[in-house]
Amino acid sequence: LGQFGPFEITTLSAFGGSGDKLTHWGVGVVQHVDAAAMEFWLAYKNYSLVNGGDIGLAGAEDLHSITAGTRIRF
Repeated sequence: LGQFGPFEITTLSAFGGSGDKLTHWGVGVVQHVDAAAMEFWLAYKNYSLVNGGDIGLAGAEDLHSITAGTRIRF
């Protein structure tokens, strides 16, 4: 599914953890305004860590991220 759906990273070996699972998913919208050569965008992302005890993050809550912006092409 890549950027269009959820994906999972099954190990966090860079942090020394084993059996940990980091899940990430997100959704976004873009509004094009052709008359002004502009775009407005809004995105939501969710990161969830399961069994983070090996790396000291046991009981960590989900991270929610909301971003918004605009782009003017000239």
